[in-house]
Amino acid sequence: MFTYLNEVITILKREHCFDHLDLEKKQNLIEEIVKLARYEDDCNPGEILEGHTDYFKICYCCLAKTSVPHTPFQVSMGFSATPL
Repeated sequence: MFTYLNEVITILKREHCFDHLDLEKKQNLIEEIVKLARYEDDCNPGEILEGHTDYFKICYCCLAKTSVPHTPFQVSMGFSATPL
């Protein structure tokens, strides 16, 4: 199922279904989809988000928005993720 969700996200991107959403809404939508899949099927978010994390600027591991620092190390060092 996980690879199916990854492919569904690929198709939605290809068909520009996310174009009308701002980045935060895209991230929230993807986070909701991944959390639902994890709850229902105990899946690995990395499999769902593989190849999509740069587009959505979301961490496949912790689902943090990567357009801002999200690990204690990044915050302590003053790093921020650079948007593409």
